[in-house]
Amino acid sequence: SSARATILGALGDDSAGNPDRLQGAPVGAVVPLLVLAAVAGFGGGAAVAVSAVALLLAVGLSLPALAPLLTRWLGRLLGALWPETQVTAASLARHRNRTALTLSGLVTAVAAAVAGSILLSGSVAAGTAWVNGLFIGDTLVQSPVTERAAIATQLSQEAGVQVTELRFFPAVVDGDTFGMSAIDSGVYASHGGLDMVAGNRGRALAQIGAGESLLAPLTLATENGWQVGTQLSVETASGTTDFTLAGIVEHSFPAGNGQESLIIDGAQAVQTFGTDASGFDDLEVLTPGHGAKVSQVATEFGLSATPVATIDARTQEALGATVGILPAVAWIAIAIAMLAVINTLVVNARLSRRELALLRAVGLSQIQAWRLVLAQAALLGATAELLGLGVGCLLAVPMLHASSSTSFQPAFVLPVATVLALAATVLVAPVAAAMVPARRAAAADIVRAVRHE
Repeated sequence: SSARATILGALGDDSAGNPDRLQGAPVGAVVPLLVLAAVAGFGGGAAVAVSAVALLLAVGLSLPALAPLLTRWLGRLLGALWPETQVTAASLARHRNRTALTLSGLVTAVAAAVAGSILLSGSVAAGTAWVNGLFIGDTLVQSPVTERAAIATQLSQEAGVQVTELRFFPAVVDGDTFGMSAIDSGVYASHGGLDMVAGNRGRALAQIGAGESLLAPLTLATENGWQVGTQLSVETASGTTDFTLAGIVEHSFPAGNGQESLIIDGAQAVQTFGTDASGFDDLEVLTPGHGAKVSQVATEFGLSATPVATIDARTQEALGATVGILPAVAWIAIAIAMLAVINTLVVNARLSRRELALLRAVGLSQIQAWRLVLAQAALLGATAELLGLGVGCLLAVPMLHASSSTSFQPAFVLPVATVLALAATVLVAPVAAAMVPARRAAAADIVRAVRHE
C-alpha cells in the first residue's frame, strides 16, 4: 500500500492522507430520487418541477461517488499531454466530499443552461419547420382585402415570377364554424409542403383536387376525433354536402378564430362555395431570387411582400422572447457558481504551498508545481462540464414533454454553440483565475514554506 500511496498523501500528515469516506445514507437516497424524477417527468405541469428537483438532488448526492470516477478517468485521458493531471485527480478523489461540494453548484448551473438551451433550440426548430411546411415559396404577398384572381395573374406577369394563390374563408362543418384555406393542390403536390401525419400525401392531395375532400390539421383532428376517411357534413352554396377527410397534416394555415384551418383545393372551393371562395388573400411566390422585383410590383397593386425568411425570423424571435429567459438565468447561476469554484481553487493554492515546497525539495521544478495547481482547476472545470452536459440532457426531456402539445412539439436539438461556449467558460475561467495564486504557490521560498504550519 505504501508503494501505491500518492506523493502528496505520503508527505502530508496521517489525517491528510486518509481519503474521505463515502457516506451510505446520502448515496442510498439516489435511487429513490431517480425513480421519482422518472415518474414525475412525464406527469406534466407541476410534476415537471418535482422531476427536475429530484434529478438535481440525486446528482448532488451522488457527486462524492461520481466525481472521483470522472476525475480519475480524465486524469488518465489527459495524462499523456499533462502528466500532472493524474496526481491532481488522485488528490481530488481522495478529498471526494470537498470536491463534490465544490462541483455541486457549477454542475447544477451548467445542467440548467444546457436544458434551457435545448428547450429553446427545439422550440425554434419546431417553429421553423412549421413555417417551412406551410409556405412553399420564398416570398409571401399579402393583401388587406380579398383580391380578384386577375390581379395575381397580372402581378405574376409583371414581376416575371410564378405564384400560387391562398384564399381564407369560414365554413360550417358538422354544425360548427371552421376556417377554410383554399390552395392549389397540384402546386403543393409538386413543390412540397404540408407534412402529412396520416394518409398518403400524394394520394390525399390528388383526392382534394378531384373534389369533395378535405385535409385537416392534427389539432382539429384530435379535438374532434376525425380520422382519414371520416365523412364531414359541410354547408355549401347548394346545400349540405358530405366531404371525405383525405389526410391529416401536422400543421395548416391559421384561421381567424385562433385555430388552424381545414384545407380545400382552390378550384373545388369555387365550385362548391361559389364566389365567396374566389380570388386570393395571399400569394406565394414560387420563383426564388426575385424578392425585390416582387416587392416593387406588389406595392403598385397596394399589396405587401414579405420574405418567408423574415416570417421565420419573427417566429424565432417570438419563441426566443418566451423561452430564452431560461438559458439567461442559468448563465447568471453559472457566473455565481464559478465564483465558488474560483474561491476554492485560490484557497487550495494557498494551502498547498507546503506540499509544493516539499515536492520542489525533492526535484519538482517551479513549472511543474505551477502546472500541478492549474491541473486541479482544469479537472474541476472539465468534470463540471461533462456532468452538467449529461444532467442537462436528461433534464431537458421532461421539459420538452411539458412544453409539447398537439400543435407544437419541440424536438430534442443539442445546441452545439451553447455547449462549446459553456466548455470554454467552465474550462478557461477557473484555469485563468488560478494562474496568479498558482504562480505564487509554486514560487514560494522552499525553506519558509516547509517551516510554515
